[in-house]
Amino acid sequence: MARFTARALAGVLLLTLAAQVPAFAQRKPEPTVERISIDETLALMKRDRVVLLDVRILGLYMTEHIKGAKNLPVEDSDWRAEEFAGETRQIVTYCSCPEEHSAIEAAKRMIQNGVPGVKALTGGWNAWKQRGLPTATGTAPGLR
Repeated sequence: MARFTARALAGVLLLTLAAQVPAFAQRKPEPTVERISIDETLALMKRDRVVLLDVRILGLYMTEHIKGAKNLPVEDSDWRAEEFAGETRQIVTYCSCPEEHSAIEAAKRMIQNGVPGVKALTGGWNAWKQRGLPTATGTAPGLR
């Protein structure tokens, strides 16, 4: 009887694992996020061909951000992605993390929610500040 129970348990385990394979295989691959340099971003800014998204928390954004950037905290990038779905300009996310972790995470979430081609700013906020490029404080109406 112990052999039957062990075999039955093994069979149930195999069936459970087999049932998981199709669900696992159906997951969409995680999108790859391209990076964009500050110089490329500046060139796009001069032609009004970029939307900058500061993915840091609102308090950091209000303290200081890239001039013209909108605030879209990384945790909001899923449900607010639709605001940018029809955007024809290049969308660029930035943060102050080493290696642009939050900017990449926000870009991935936006891509997974139907916003193609979102890029992360290489060097992010810290590199922007080090170069002494234009910044602003506070927030403009409708930019949160």
